Amino acid sequence: MLPRILATESFELPVANGLRLHDGRWFALHGSPCDNLQLADRDSLAPPCDDAGMATLYPGFEARAEDGRLVIGGGGAFEAEGFLALFDAGMQTPRWLLYCDCAEIFVSATFEAGGLVAMSEDYPFRYRWTFDDAMPPSLRVKRIAL
Repeated sequence: MLPRILATESFELPVANGLRLHDGRWFALHGSPCDNLQLADRDSLAPPCDDAGMATLYPGFEARAEDGRLVIGGGGAFEAEGFLALFDAGMQTPRWLLYCDCAEIFVSATFEAGGLVAMSEDYPFRYRWTFDDAMPPSLRVKRIAL
């Protein structure tokens, strides 16, 4: 079950790199933003919550599309943690939520034709994350030197 997320309140999430869908499916995230970060191509076994621990995450921004979709992103209590959550118009729980312990803090996002582009960064690098509109979305990450 995905948490209710507001742009003004911290929340907790089990520490597990990957993308969680609103229907309970979870897709593991493998690699790092520096070298070929990829989502598993099929539903993964979710890690046991009691073994994974919890991450405290802090929303840092929100962006809204013309059709009402909303994205909220930010970082965590520990260095390098980042999260991004996509909401359908009028919903209080995300359509999907990405957590990555090496993403760095997500600082912005824009809706583009066919998907979403988000930026995470920590000097000296910025990372461009591209998600398509599929469920689950495909993901591409590109590292950009500042």
